[in-house]
Formats: sequence, structure tokens, C-alpha cells
Amino acid sequence: MRLVRSIAVGLAILAVAASVTGCASQPSSVTQEAPPEASVAPAPEPMQSVEKKRQLPSEFPIEVPVPRGTITRADRQGADVWVYEIAVASSPEQTLAWYEQAYKSANWGEIERSAAGEGTRVLFEKGSAQTEVQVRPAAAGSTAEVAIGIGVPVGETF
Repeated sequence: MRLVRSIAVGLAILAVAASVTGCASQPSSVTQEAPPEASVAPAPEPMQSVEKKRQLPSEFPIEVPVPRGTITRADRQGADVWVYEIAVASSPEQTLAWYEQAYKSANWGEIERSAAGEGTRVLFEKGSAQTEVQVRPAAAGSTAEVAIGIGVPVGETF
């Protein structure tokens, strides 16, 4: 009986010693590197009124939503249609989602959606006004071409 008890105590001591030795062992020389973070462009923010006034023609309807970016073209086509093109540093999906949210928040309804070359075209309507937004990929994010018609349809603008 004593022999069995002595063996059990000896095994317990060995188990404790082995676990302590394992904890004190040298750390492995293999290090794991963190995966590289994908660079994701931020979602667009709204362009402030002061910036809209600086980048757009004076007769442009300032109350329409415009994302922060660089206006590359802005002009009036006829008496009631304004067109602008803007370079945005966000992906086409983020830019299109921004326009959808911004126009819906301003009580514009989406009335049509279709593919447009490499991008997407969405037509919004509010009362007698329509806005056609075409978003496509660009080297540094996306480009949006937007036509705003007050009292006239803009579907045939582009």
C-alpha cells in the first residue's frame, strides 16, 4: 500500500514539475505578422453650402445634395437643367449609396435604376423636379455625373 501511495505522490510531483518547466520554456522564434489592412476609401460626406457656392455656378440650385469632392464640370443646359460632374475619393458603391441616402433623406423618391456602361444610373424625383445620377469607377475613387431638372424630365439629358 505504501508503495502505491509513493508511486502516486511521485507521479504527481513529476506532473507538476513538467508543467512548470513547460511554462518556463523559451518562446517560439516564429512570429506571426498581422495581416495587412486593406485600404478602404472613406464614405463621402456632404459638401457644405459655402463649398457648393464656390465650386458651382451662381444660378445652380444649391439645396440639392452634393457629396464632398472636386467639381470637374458644371453648367446649365437650357433654362431648367443643371449638370455637374464630380470626382469623389470613395468607391462607386459608397458614392452611389451616399446619393441614395442623401436624396431619400431630402424626400426625393427613386423612380428608376439601370446599368450605365461601367456604372449605375439612378433617377430621383421630387414634385416637378428630377435628378439623374450616374456613378462610375475612376482611378482615384469614383466619378458622378448629375443632371438636375426643375419642371422638366432629365432622363434624356445624357
